[in-house]
Amino acid sequence: MRKNNFKVLAFLVLALLIAGCGYNSTAETSVKANGSISPGAKSTAGQDTASGKASEPSEKTVTLALAQESNELTGIWGLADKKKYLEEELNKVGYRLKVLGFAAAGPAVNEAFVSGKIDLAYYGNLPPVVLKAKGIDVSIVSIGDSRFNLSVIVPAASDIRTPKDLEGKKVIVGRGTILDEYWGNLVKAYGIDAGKVKLINDVANANSTLISGNADALLSVDLTAQLINKQYPVKVIESTAKNYPEFASQTVLAAAGKFAKEQPQVVVAVLKAYIRAYDYALEHKDEALQAFATKSIPVDVIEKVYSSEFNFANLDGGIEEADKARLNKLNEFLLEYKYIEKSADIDNLVDTSFFEKAKKELGK
Repeated sequence: MRKNNFKVLAFLVLALLIAGCGYNSTAETSVKANGSISPGAKSTAGQDTASGKASEPSEKTVTLALAQESNELTGIWGLADKKKYLEEELNKVGYRLKVLGFAAAGPAVNEAFVSGKIDLAYYGNLPPVVLKAKGIDVSIVSIGDSRFNLSVIVPAASDIRTPKDLEGKKVIVGRGTILDEYWGNLVKAYGIDAGKVKLINDVANANSTLISGNADALLSVDLTAQLINKQYPVKVIESTAKNYPEFASQTVLAAAGKFAKEQPQVVVAVLKAYIRAYDYALEHKDEALQAFATKSIPVDVIEKVYSSEFNFANLDGGIEEADKARLNKLNEFLLEYKYIEKSADIDNLVDTSFFEKAKKELGK
């Protein structure tokens, strides 16, 4: 495999921050990132994420999990970190932030919730719904992106033009992820005969499988598509950014029930930092997009994902009735395809009180 292809793999693992969120949330998947905890996550264990300074012994730690190998905060969260809003708000309540990246993504994050190893998680909407359906005490306290766009990509030279053309082809779909739901929606929308499509269950090696010619198409998040295209020419044949916006997913901030009940001020502090960063982004769009970039996600990719018409409206962090409806739709999908045995109580899963208190304390 060429060196460039390994770069694509690294990009893909990072970009599937949300997409690699599986249903087997409490079994078989160990809590791993590069063997245990990612090296980057280890480096924050005794440091403040924004300043890098050693924390005072009196400070307590709130642990935030990301469904990715890296512990880099991106998007509005990345801006909140770089502007030191997270540091400032958590200092007020005597806490510092520790960020852990989980290479095994959603299933590992869910297992960490169950074992009490984490307090918060920023990942896709699917894992917390699965946890709630299994009786685990967890709450969604914020929706970071209410329209997390997904795509279908094929090699640039492919004659595949629409999802209907995938019949008779080999298609990579990360089973048990938000992309699994996306595939189900596309099958219905385009009248695809699913029996004529060979699905390949792959997440970590999806890009190399596509590049090597062992698959004809890949379902991915938009960011992944842009990252892959930097190294290997692809074309997007379908995207929720253009068609069927109702098929887009969500990213959420979930909180462990016990932690949220015992330390509500910490959850509020984290959300205050997010709201401050969001407000800053509204007034300084160009600077915000620069802050969204990381060592693994270059600015030019960020600018392609967030077009010139983008106004940050779907990143405000609040939870509206439409967001709850989207979660209920996901719950129905999980039941229909028997990924969960009983329905999750979405009204009980969603808790808007922390976000509302954060806004109130900020005078909003």
